[in-house]
Amino acid sequence: MVYWREAGLTYLKYVSVASQAVRQALKEPARAEALKRTEILFTKREYKDGKTGSDRTKIESVQ
Repeated sequence: MVYWREAGLTYLKYVSVASQAVRQALKEPARAEALKRTEILFTKREYKDGKTGSDRTKIESVQ
């Protein structure tokens, strides 16, 4: 059996933990660049009559 499974982790959780550890081990400025890539931006567009509106709304969290 794989060691991450024996530790009670799913593969996705294992990869997430490992990736976070690697990012924290990097020296600057590589760390700053790696941390930028972890941010996720969600936007919402309103549609009217089959056309997109001009406004984009930034969504802080997905529920």
